Amino acid sequence: FKPNDKSHIIWNILSGILIFHDIIMIPIQMAWDLDPAVAITISTLTFWIVDMLMSLNTACQRQGLLVTVRRDVAASYLSGRFWLDLFLVVLDLVLLLQPAEFGQVALLRAMRGIRGFRILRAMRLSRAQEDIEEFFMEKGFEQVPLLIAVSQMLGSVFLITHFLSCGWYFLGSQEADRG
Repeated sequence: FKPNDKSHIIWNILSGILIFHDIIMIPIQMAWDLDPAVAITISTLTFWIVDMLMSLNTACQRQGLLVTVRRDVAASYLSGRFWLDLFLVVLDLVLLLQPAEFGQVALLRAMRGIRGFRILRAMRLSRAQEDIEEFFMEKGFEQVPLLIAVSQMLGSVFLITHFLSCGWYFLGSQEADRG
Protein backbone atom coordinates (compact mmCIF):
# COMPACT_ATOMS: atom_id res chain seq x y z
CA PHE A 1 0.00 0.00 0.00
CA LYS A 2 1.09 3.56 -0.60
CA PRO A 3 0.55 6.10 2.23
CA ASN A 4 -1.44 8.51 0.05
CA ASP A 5 -3.48 5.82 -1.75
CA LYS A 6 -7.26 6.23 -1.53
CA SER A 7 -7.75 2.88 0.25
CA HIS A 8 -5.10 3.80 2.83
CA ILE A 9 -6.77 7.18 3.42
CA ILE A 10 -10.11 5.44 4.01
CA TRP A 11 -8.37 3.05 6.42
CA ASN A 12 -6.86 6.03 8.27
CA ILE A 13 -10.30 7.63 8.53
CA LEU A 14 -11.71 4.38 9.97
CA SER A 15 -8.77 4.27 12.39
CA GLY A 16 -9.55 7.81 13.45
CA ILE A 17 -13.20 6.93 14.06
CA LEU A 18 -12.23 3.96 16.24
CA ILE A 19 -9.67 6.03 18.13
CA PHE A 20 -12.27 8.77 18.66
CA HIS A 21 -14.70 6.10 19.92
CA ASP A 22 -12.10 4.92 22.44
CA ILE A 23 -11.28 8.47 23.53
CA ILE A 24 -14.96 9.12 24.24
CA MET A 25 -16.03 5.73 25.62
CA ILE A 26 -13.06 4.71 27.80
CA PRO A 27 -13.47 7.59 30.29
CA ILE A 28 -17.23 6.93 30.41
CA GLN A 29 -16.68 3.20 30.98
CA MET A 30 -14.12 3.91 33.69
CA ALA A 31 -16.17 6.60 35.45
CA TRP A 32 -19.46 4.70 35.41
CA ASP A 33 -17.81 1.28 35.88
CA LEU A 34 -19.31 -0.09 32.64
CA ASP A 35 -18.14 -3.06 30.61
CA PRO A 36 -17.79 -2.54 26.85
CA ALA A 37 -19.99 -4.61 24.56
CA VAL A 38 -18.25 -7.84 23.55
CA ALA A 39 -19.19 -7.45 19.87
CA ILE A 40 -17.60 -4.00 19.71
CA THR A 41 -14.50 -5.24 21.54
CA ILE A 42 -14.08 -8.18 19.14
CA SER A 43 -14.67 -5.92 16.12
CA THR A 44 -12.12 -3.34 17.20
CA LEU A 45 -9.59 -6.00 18.20
CA THR A 46 -9.94 -7.56 14.74
CA PHE A 47 -9.57 -4.14 13.12
CA TRP A 48 -6.32 -3.41 15.00
CA ILE A 49 -4.86 -6.84 14.20
CA VAL A 50 -5.59 -6.25 10.50
CA ASP A 51 -4.12 -2.76 10.89
CA MET A 52 -0.87 -4.26 12.17
CA LEU A 53 -0.72 -6.55 9.14
CA MET A 54 -1.44 -3.61 6.82
CA SER A 55 1.24 -1.52 8.52
CA LEU A 56 3.77 -4.24 7.72
CA ASN A 57 2.88 -3.73 4.05
CA THR A 58 2.40 0.04 3.83
CA ALA A 59 5.20 2.01 2.19
CA CYS A 60 6.82 4.66 4.36
CA GLN A 61 8.79 7.85 3.94
CA ARG A 62 12.46 7.80 4.88
CA GLN A 63 14.62 10.87 4.27
CA GLY A 64 12.07 12.19 1.79
CA LEU A 65 11.99 8.99 -0.26
CA LEU A 66 9.14 6.51 -0.50
CA VAL A 67 10.34 3.12 0.74
CA THR A 68 8.41 0.30 -0.94
CA VAL A 69 10.68 -2.72 -0.44
CA ARG A 70 8.66 -5.00 1.83
CA ARG A 71 11.63 -5.95 4.04
CA ASP A 72 12.56 -2.29 4.61
CA VAL A 73 8.94 -1.33 5.24
CA ALA A 74 8.56 -4.13 7.79
CA ALA A 75 11.86 -3.17 9.44
CA SER A 76 10.70 0.43 9.69
CA TYR A 77 7.38 -0.61 11.28
CA LEU A 78 9.06 -3.07 13.66
CA SER A 79 11.49 -0.40 14.82
CA GLY A 80 8.70 2.14 15.29
CA ARG A 81 5.05 1.81 16.29
CA PHE A 82 4.91 -1.98 16.22
CA TRP A 83 5.64 -2.45 19.92
CA LEU A 84 2.95 -0.01 21.00
CA ASP A 85 0.46 -1.61 18.60
CA LEU A 86 1.37 -5.09 19.87
CA PHE A 87 1.05 -3.99 23.51
CA LEU A 88 -2.41 -2.51 22.86
CA VAL A 89 -3.65 -5.54 20.89
CA VAL A 90 -2.42 -7.93 23.60
CA LEU A 91 -4.03 -5.68 26.23
CA ASP A 92 -7.34 -5.76 24.33
CA LEU A 93 -7.09 -9.54 24.03
CA VAL A 94 -6.38 -9.97 27.77
CA LEU A 95 -9.27 -7.68 28.70
CA LEU A 96 -11.57 -9.59 26.34
CA LEU A 97 -10.58 -12.97 27.77
CA GLN A 98 -10.55 -11.93 31.44
CA PRO A 99 -12.83 -14.02 33.65
CA ALA A 100 -16.17 -12.43 34.47
CA GLU A 101 -15.51 -12.64 38.21
CA PHE A 102 -12.13 -12.20 39.85
CA GLY A 103 -13.45 -12.49 43.36
CA GLN A 104 -11.63 -9.29 44.26
CA VAL A 105 -13.31 -6.03 43.33
CA ALA A 106 -10.06 -4.05 43.53
CA LEU A 107 -8.34 -6.31 41.00
CA LEU A 108 -11.32 -6.11 38.64
CA ARG A 109 -11.31 -2.30 38.82
CA ALA A 110 -7.55 -2.24 38.18
CA MET A 111 -8.01 -4.40 35.08
CA ARG A 112 -10.73 -2.06 33.84
CA GLY A 113 -8.50 0.93 34.55
CA ILE A 114 -5.83 -0.56 32.30
CA ARG A 115 -8.26 0.00 29.44
CA GLY A 116 -7.20 3.63 29.61
CA PHE A 117 -3.94 2.70 27.89
CA ARG A 118 -5.92 2.21 24.69
CA ILE A 119 -6.11 5.97 24.42
CA LEU A 120 -2.42 5.82 23.46
CA ARG A 121 -3.62 4.94 19.96
CA ALA A 122 -4.42 8.64 19.58
CA MET A 123 -0.70 9.14 18.91
CA ARG A 124 -1.33 7.56 15.50
CA LEU A 125 -3.61 10.40 14.48
CA SER A 126 -0.82 12.86 13.64
CA ARG A 127 0.61 10.60 10.91
CA ALA A 128 -2.86 9.80 9.59
CA GLN A 129 -3.68 13.52 9.54
CA GLU A 130 -0.60 14.24 7.42
CA ASP A 131 -1.57 11.51 4.94
CA ILE A 132 -5.16 12.75 4.72
CA GLU A 133 -4.08 16.39 4.25
CA GLU A 134 -1.58 15.41 1.55
CA PHE A 135 -4.20 13.33 -0.26
CA PHE A 136 -6.73 16.18 -0.36
CA MET A 137 -4.11 18.79 -1.27
CA GLU A 138 -3.13 16.64 -4.28
CA LYS A 139 -6.81 16.57 -5.31
CA GLY A 140 -7.03 20.38 -5.14
CA PHE A 141 -8.89 20.76 -1.84
CA GLU A 142 -6.74 23.38 -0.12
CA GLN A 143 -9.42 24.07 2.52
CA VAL A 144 -9.10 20.63 4.13
CA PRO A 145 -6.03 21.45 6.30
CA LEU A 146 -7.84 24.55 7.63
CA LEU A 147 -10.97 22.50 8.31
CA ILE A 148 -8.87 19.89 10.13
CA ALA A 149 -7.13 22.57 12.23
CA VAL A 150 -10.43 24.15 13.30
CA SER A 151 -11.89 20.71 14.04
CA GLN A 152 -8.85 19.88 16.17
CA MET A 153 -9.27 23.02 18.25
CA LEU A 154 -12.98 22.41 18.81
CA GLY A 155 -12.34 18.74 19.47
CA SER A 156 -9.63 19.57 22.01
CA VAL A 157 -12.01 21.77 23.98
CA PHE A 158 -14.67 19.05 23.85
CA LEU A 159 -12.23 16.30 24.94
CA ILE A 160 -10.81 18.32 27.83
CA THR A 161 -14.34 18.99 29.05
CA HIS A 162 -15.24 15.32 28.57
CA PHE A 163 -12.21 14.03 30.52
CA LEU A 164 -12.77 16.54 33.33
CA SER A 165 -16.46 15.64 33.56
CA CYS A 166 -15.83 11.89 33.65
CA GLY A 167 -13.00 12.34 36.13
CA TRP A 168 -15.12 14.55 38.35
CA TYR A 169 -17.96 12.00 38.30
CA PHE A 170 -15.52 9.16 39.06
CA LEU A 171 -14.05 11.03 42.04
CA GLY A 172 -17.53 11.80 43.34
CA SER A 173 -18.64 8.19 42.98
CA GLN A 174 -15.52 6.94 44.77
CA GLU A 175 -16.17 9.36 47.62
CA ALA A 176 -19.83 8.22 47.80
CA ASP A 177 -18.71 4.54 47.92
CA ARG A 178 -16.48 5.28 50.91
CA GLY A 179 -19.31 6.94 52.77
